[in-house]
Amino acid sequence: MWKEELRRLLLKPLPPFDFHLMARQAELSPWKFDGRGIIRVERIRSGRVITIFIESDGTVISVGFSDLKISRRDIEDIREKLEWCLAVSEDLQPFYDLAKNDKFLRKAVSDVRGYRILCDPTVFEGAVKAICNQNTSFKMTKIMVRNLVEKYGGGAFPCPRTLTEASVAGLKECKVGYRAEYIRAISRLDLETLKSTSTEEARRALLKVKGIGPHTAALILQRGLRRYDSFFIDLWVRRLMRRLYFNNEAVSDSDITKYAEQNWGRYRGLALQYLLMDMKNLM
Repeated sequence: MWKEELRRLLLKPLPPFDFHLMARQAELSPWKFDGRGIIRVERIRSGRVITIFIESDGTVISVGFSDLKISRRDIEDIREKLEWCLAVSEDLQPFYDLAKNDKFLRKAVSDVRGYRILCDPTVFEGAVKAICNQNTSFKMTKIMVRNLVEKYGGGAFPCPRTLTEASVAGLKECKVGYRAEYIRAISRLDLETLKSTSTEEARRALLKVKGIGPHTAALILQRGLRRYDSFFIDLWVRRLMRRLYFNNEAVSDSDITKYAEQNWGRYRGLALQYLLMDMKNLM
């Protein structure tokens, strides 16, 4: 429930910024979109679990808390996390300039201008969610993540140590199946150090981890590290790219990847997300 009397802090994003498009991405626990704004459950330094309410008029982002006794230190921690998650300080004008030379990307930018990727606050959270997304439907991914959050995080996302100490049997009760071993393996690593590495260095490090292949690594790079040069190919991407840029020819995945690298460079992952967001209007 939204409460107007909640203590608030303000985040000021650089325009253009479409909060609604970002909010629609809040589908995996402990994120939630309730039609008005984004809700996230978070564990603060004291160990208490609080609910964070995020809304925006498109210019200023307003943040409220369910606990009025939250400390100033906790507020600043939350501010730092949300500024990262919501990408409020990023200037995407160079990407918009690049899009002007591509008729499909130009239309996508026009249709969903201001879209930004909603990232998880830690690389670890993004990695666990990417592993849960392996070889299954998004509906099932939501169930797995929700179960992990409820069983091991008390509503917030569980910390790495908690999942490291969890038994394989206990994790499998969350419907993660064979992914239980992979989740335990990645829980032992300090993934936050990847934020200070290049995209290629981070990709190589992720591919050395048990259970992480190229597609999962690409998702972690996008959702956990916000690397706009992280490009992946799946069934939908293959169909979209062939239709738009190869006249429906059955070109190889390497041809698609090469096209993206040559034409979109360091923004190839972001370009892909814009095309996917506007796919119904492009195909």
